[in-house]
Amino acid sequence: MRHKPIETFYWVAMIGNFHSAAERLNTTQPAISARIRALEQELGVELFDRTARSAKLNSAGRRFLEYAERFMALTNEIEQNFMSRDNISRIVRIGVSETIANTWFMEFMAEVNRVYPRMNIEMVSDISFNLRNHVLHNEVDIAFMLGPIDAPGAENHVLSRCDFVWVASPSLRLPKAPLKGPDIAGYTVITFPRRTPIFEAIHDVLKTSSVANAKIHCSTSIRTILHMALQGWGIAALPLQIVQAHVTKRELRTVDIDIRFEGLTYTASYLRSPSATLYAALSTIARDAAKRGAAGGLR
Repeated sequence: MRHKPIETFYWVAMIGNFHSAAERLNTTQPAISARIRALEQELGVELFDRTARSAKLNSAGRRFLEYAERFMALTNEIEQNFMSRDNISRIVRIGVSETIANTWFMEFMAEVNRVYPRMNIEMVSDISFNLRNHVLHNEVDIAFMLGPIDAPGAENHVLSRCDFVWVASPSLRLPKAPLKGPDIAGYTVITFPRRTPIFEAIHDVLKTSSVANAKIHCSTSIRTILHMALQGWGIAALPLQIVQAHVTKRELRTVDIDIRFEGLTYTASYLRSPSATLYAALSTIARDAAKRGAAGGLR
């Protein structure tokens, strides 16, 4: 029995439809269908209840999935323990938060390219809220994000702390005295989109303070938020690592506001699967890249 049909069966079972499994395996839907048909003919039993939009495991498929998971796990274990990492050829889909994409991710990529030269990385950059859903729906294999993912079957490895600060252009002439949430109502706030921890922390304080006229500009792009802050559009909440060089050059100044962002950490998060050993190894590379603080700001 060949590896490819079993791998195909596993991903169709995990994702729930042939089209998405084809994208996951970088092939066509007809090729996926052909592999599943060949596997069913070899086994002498159908494995899925098919509809126009989905492929749901039947009782035989659920039984076979247990064997497929063990087969895939053993294959991955053999790769990790016996194969040279130079020969491990795999597509890995990595979800990356904007902050990480603009700091140490290129250092991570350089190390992956050195350690796993035949590995292909497909990167998806998004806010952490969306990355969580991408992981849970098997749309990415592993995510570097504000975590952890608190869900059954999820694995989380802490990569680093995330220290956010308030900054503004000196041209705004903000007072040097500490400011409270209501004090910033007369200024534009520039930050991340809704459903991010940063936006929610800001919104909750302003809402509690009954500040009805607060103006908040949101963007998924750290570069856009930073540029708007540098241009004097308003007060921005950004990662310290991103703004440090601009503060040093006095292009921005930190602002003491009582809206704090505590306990935020980046994690490498993924679901337990036969490939978990590989994802754990990639998490270690990511943690080391984060520790080195390779970027030191935007590049």
